[in-house]
Amino acid sequence: MSTELKENYRSWQNSSWNWYAELQFRRYTIPSYDAQEAFLKGYFSDAAGRCLEENGRPLRVLEFGCGFGRHLKYLHQMDGVEVYGCDQSPGMLSVARTLLLGRFPELEERIELVEPDQRLPYEDDAFDIVFTVSVLIHVSPEDVAGRVKELRRVARSRILNVELPPFTHSYLWDDAHGGCWLHDFPRLHRQAGPCIVEVDGDSLAPNAVIYDVACDGGRDGLRVLQGGKWAESPEQVQEARLNILLEYSKLCRGRAQQNFAREAETSRELRDEIRELKRRMRTLRVDNRSLNERVKKREQTIRRLRATRALKFSYWLANHPLLRPVAKTAFDALVGIRRFLPRALGLERRDGGDPRDSDHKAPDDE
Repeated sequence: MSTELKENYRSWQNSSWNWYAELQFRRYTIPSYDAQEAFLKGYFSDAAGRCLEENGRPLRVLEFGCGFGRHLKYLHQMDGVEVYGCDQSPGMLSVARTLLLGRFPELEERIELVEPDQRLPYEDDAFDIVFTVSVLIHVSPEDVAGRVKELRRVARSRILNVELPPFTHSYLWDDAHGGCWLHDFPRLHRQAGPCIVEVDGDSLAPNAVIYDVACDGGRDGLRVLQGGKWAESPEQVQEARLNILLEYSKLCRGRAQQNFAREAETSRELRDEIRELKRRMRTLRVDNRSLNERVKKREQTIRRLRATRALKFSYWLANHPLLRPVAKTAFDALVGIRRFLPRALGLERRDGGDPRDSDHKAPDDE
């Protein structure tokens, strides 16, 4: 493995409860998730019945890229299915163990952490079926052929890939995923060895394409199911695959238009909200200025009232027939105290200056 991990692998290795929350939201808003689970339940139920009838043992299944264990949970509860899982994300597997091991402790030994571009920790032909769900579309173009060969190595009879159609645009608008959504899975499987690849473009259309690969008969071929008909000749296969891509492009275009419409509506709402906030701010500034002016007027009125009250009190005190002699005596006493205290305390200046005057310095003691 290279010393520097690719960005698309790093993003998934760092995923944990945050992506689990996003997945739960998608499950309740996108019907294709339920359709995937319904298809896989029927597929593995039929395969388990055949394996039990032909081999007298449970069907051994590996999910490459099991993530949070969404499919492990219900497959483990199916009769005749012995399911295993592996993933490159420690965070996702930590969530899977938290969610599953409380009810199914036996899964502890069946969940493995693997590297995104190294050999899987399983023997050759260890599983009857190896399957992926929206996993290989996130593998880098330079690594995907090696991953397909590893899946072929550990799969005894079949490989099942439930992946999005190859399309230049995806919901991951990130340069780190450039090219990852353009893998030609039938070609990759046939390059890994002789096999019969059946491309089902109907069962989960238009959200996903099913690649059912039979790799135990030594035969080689490609069939495409589209519009209820199987295409087997090269011309029919090419046309059917183009039709699958066309249907998916229509879906993406429709979703993009819906997203743009929602974003435009949200932008309009935000602009209206900003205008309303600005209007309120202007109103508040006007109100604030008005309040400040009213406060200033009130303060001026209070100062005038205090000054008027002081003048009235002084006039009343100076002209009251009983208090006027008392006020004069008190005033004379204050004047006398002011003159007597400096001499009594030795603070009178020899030069006759006022000791409180900062321009005069006190004489030095002899």
